[in-house]
Amino acid sequence: MTTPRPKTAALAPLNWLPSPTEFEQAPELGILACLVVILDVVYIALLAANRDLFDDDRPSWSPLSPTARPADTILRQISRLRRTVAVYQRAALPPSPTLEVSDDIPF
Repeated sequence: MTTPRPKTAALAPLNWLPSPTEFEQAPELGILACLVVILDVVYIALLAANRDLFDDDRPSWSPLSPTARPADTILRQISRLRRTVAVYQRAALPPSPTLEVSDDIPF
């Protein structure tokens, strides 16, 4: 049985950092942003230490390293946790108010 190989491209970059206003509204977002960065480092380190997870030249009959399966589980959990943090971030911050534009001319 072979383990599906993770792809590094599946790891989206952190594209948000809380602004001062967002820190005021949801201070936990600062810690969550730090967590995402740490998860990224762990993800890359596990990929580097377990190259057999994504080595396309490895024969399917070749056994995986002893750490490959647990590393694969951690990689999947990191991806899931990052998606959950993104959902939390969107839920914690209300949408920005939009200005109503009216075609009426006030008299």
